Amino acid sequence: MMFEHLIVRLMWRIIFLILTFEKYLHKRKFWIFFKIIFNLLIFKELKMEKNLNRGNVLASACPSRQILQHLTSRWGALVLVSLHSGTKRFSELRRAIDGVSERMLTKTLQELEADGMLIRKSYNTVPPQVDYTLTEFGAEASNKMFDLVDWLETNLGNILASQKK
Repeated sequence: MMFEHLIVRLMWRIIFLILTFEKYLHKRKFWIFFKIIFNLLIFKELKMEKNLNRGNVLASACPSRQILQHLTSRWGALVLVSLHSGTKRFSELRRAIDGVSERMLTKTLQELEADGMLIRKSYNTVPPQVDYTLTEFGAEASNKMFDLVDWLETNLGNILASQKK
């Protein structure tokens, strides 16, 4: 990535030099050379911009890795599957996900909310009532997770049989 930025800076300097010394260059050759350099520069910048908008979970510094960890964590995946059917209260989620502690569910919900996967809506009532709803990104991730879980549950018998071999 750093190398690409250096190339772009170098290409801009070349264009600057060409424009500065234009009068010393043969006109036809100048414009052909200029057009080639300029097109390469625009192509390189568009490619770099595209790469900046896409994550790379294999890179340790990419924030997509942290989000993937939250989505595929032990409880994160189950929260996404549970919320696939619609908005749920905290207590409904706790009952739906067998074995999750209140503390771990709270932590998982906070992580998913921070990642923009769900919306937490708190009501000023006694006792406190909190609803959780998937965002657009959360719904998309939930659909993919739901498909994976559906595939797993459908093929569980065959998977268990192949493990015994």
